[in-house]
Amino acid sequence: MPEIIGRVLCFLGLHDYVLTDATFSFGAPGGISKRRCRRCGKLKTEII
Repeated sequence: MPEIIGRVLCFLGLHDYVLTDATFSFGAPGGISKRRCRRCGKLKTEII
């Protein structure tokens, strides 16, 4: 039952992200972080 509720939350856009990789550097962009949802596997990449 909780798995179904989790999938519905992902469908509504409420993901459960966990940090998988982070790269930091000096300069304008600063770095890149990659996060993946534990429930559906969606990958999100952000410039930090």
